[in-house]
Amino acid sequence: MTLTTTLLGSNPSPRTDVRLAPKVSNIGFKANRYLNTAAVSGEAIVASSRAVYITTDCGNIFAVCPLDQQPHPRSLLTDLDLSHLQFGLRIRVQDGSLNFSNGVELDLRDSQVWQTTPPSVSDAVSLPELGDRCQALIQAAQDMHLRESQGQENLGMALPFFSPNTAAPQETQLPNGASPLVTAGVQQVRELLPLCGCGNFKTVL
Repeated sequence: MTLTTTLLGSNPSPRTDVRLAPKVSNIGFKANRYLNTAAVSGEAIVASSRAVYITTDCGNIFAVCPLDQQPHPRSLLTDLDLSHLQFGLRIRVQDGSLNFSNGVELDLRDSQVWQTTPPSVSDAVSLPELGDRCQALIQAAQDMHLRESQGQENLGMALPFFSPNTAAPQETQLPNGASPLVTAGVQQVRELLPLCGCGNFKTVL
């Protein structure tokens, strides 16, 4: 992994109480990018003792987490007591601080930007081995789906479509009585899998 210093809020105005604000020690590179967006604002959509999830008005999601959590590209680690944050609070970034609508403030200055190191090409798994592992994973998932749900009523019914050994989609039928919601979800999987197979993940996401 790599760590660099973030430069949120250039030319910040002086604050007399900045040293009293809880600090962010580590910020994932994606969260850092979101918070450096001009006029960024958002809202807390989940609040717990282990993480507070925030969605920006642009549709990005990041999390505020305590220091004992593992770093993540979309998280920031802080010494703030998360009990001070609640669902529905609005956020904005100003003068190098992440401000919540209840008055809580997180100092983002001098936080370290965390980014994973790309794996070495020499450590890459061969395509045949990767195919074998994927097939084993698919089979294990199908077995668990059949065991736990008797093959009914969840998106596990879409698992066979991930397997190259499955019959053509038009020849594969869902069980009678499958709910419209699950049926629609399985159909979405059917339609997106060819795009995944072509590596067109941007369109899928």
